[in-house]
Amino acid sequence: MGRPAGRHRAHRARTVPRALGLTVISALIPGSGFVMGGRAKLGAFVMTLAIGLCGLGVLAGVTRREQVLAVAVNPNDLLVATGY
Repeated sequence: MGRPAGRHRAHRARTVPRALGLTVISALIPGSGFVMGGRAKLGAFVMTLAIGLCGLGVLAGVTRREQVLAVAVNPNDLLVATGY
């Protein structure tokens, strides 16, 4: 019988150091765990979303540096930014 068509074999760590390494990679690169688990499309979507959000953060930090620093050092602005 085997695997259904279109399904790829999931990446599997067989030793503790390798499992820890995969865990660290998955934590540092959002979406890589999905890719290694055989969910390539979902992993690519999550990675794209994470890269886009990081890019927006960098863009905001570069173009609006003074406003970002003002919010970062003002406790009242930080409470507003976090939703409290």
